[in-house]
Amino acid sequence: MNQSTLSDKFGQVSQFASVPKHPHHDDKHSRHATDLSHHTERLGFSIDNLDPTADPRQDFYRFAAGGWLDQAVIPDEDAQVGGFIGLFHLLNEQILSLLQDAADQSADEPEGTIVQQVGDLFASAMDVERLEALGFDPLQPDLEHIEAIADLSDLPGALAHLINVSGQPVLITTGVVPDKKQSDLNLMQLYPGQLSLPSRDYYVNEAFAPVLEAFVEHVAQMLQLAGIAPDDAASQGQAIVSLEKALASATLSPVEAADPAAQYHKMPVSELPNLAPLFDFDAYFAALGSTLDGDINVAEPPYLEALNGLLAERPLDDFKHYLRWRLINSMSQFLSPAIAERSLDFYMKKLQGKTRLLPREQRVASQLQHSFGHPVAQLYVGEYYTDETRERVEEMVGHIKAQFESRLETNP
Repeated sequence: MNQSTLSDKFGQVSQFASVPKHPHHDDKHSRHATDLSHHTERLGFSIDNLDPTADPRQDFYRFAAGGWLDQAVIPDEDAQVGGFIGLFHLLNEQILSLLQDAADQSADEPEGTIVQQVGDLFASAMDVERLEALGFDPLQPDLEHIEAIADLSDLPGALAHLINVSGQPVLITTGVVPDKKQSDLNLMQLYPGQLSLPSRDYYVNEAFAPVLEAFVEHVAQMLQLAGIAPDDAASQGQAIVSLEKALASATLSPVEAADPAAQYHKMPVSELPNLAPLFDFDAYFAALGSTLDGDINVAEPPYLEALNGLLAERPLDDFKHYLRWRLINSMSQFLSPAIAERSLDFYMKKLQGKTRLLPREQRVASQLQHSFGHPVAQLYVGEYYTDETRERVEEMVGHIKAQFESRLETNP
């Protein structure tokens, strides 16, 4: 998915310096002077965070952070605690306040302005009654597109459509990066598709067997919410996870993938059918709006061979069920609270260990940073990025560059 968080914007923040201030901005930021001390009181250096009783020669981490470790408590809505988690919550609360302002003002703003767009999007996401009434209706055109797959020749177009509507690269992933052996040239890359669970280990490591079993149940529950009969949802859930396990098993292990040479297999595009003759790559790239020729790097050729085997062995319905699941899973957070919270219950609680979900408005604020990051970042910069902030950031970066330069000069 093409996602862009506000955190990504800090590296580019200087380009927003001329953005007009937020409509209700004042020098003291009185509109957003929320008490955020519970997120910031333990940020930065403090001798209270040290443990002077620890020997730094034996356990420097305990010496440097022992005091903090003794007092830190993981909040129910988090899976971990630390300085960056506190900054995340601080940032999210500031952005939530800006989004609420934008929603209040959007009706009075000219169409197409950032405040109007951001405000309407936030208000739409918070219109719980409308979302409950809609259910899965917003996905029906895309579900029908998947249902219309009649044979393998329709699959590449359906995969491209899924990327366009949800950002989900299923079965295969493509992208363009510099050629690892000729960095002045860009080279198309082809990787295995993304998985529903965080990593390959969840599918192949027996230690994660209980998680995989719970995942099968979760998939079936989500399919039931989409209107599929319980027995059908259960059998489809088994088929979906079985297929995804086979896909995951065909990928490189983390140790194997750590070797750059193991993921460099440059070849002419015309050779792709030799690896997966049942997959029409020309149709896939055409559906994405690209006519590909020349060379491509296939990161994991054995994966494409395994994919071809699955296309030959598995019923077409397994792939249709899988695409349907990936669409529902990727879009669940944009649907009704009942659907979104069922998904979050699995991914946030069962997978990450959180015992409580953030309130809906905070989850929406976080999501808008991903799906609408650039406009939200402009509002943030207009409100919070003062001349003083710029000076502090530039000073900090200057110190870091000077330290790097000093180390390079003294490096033996």
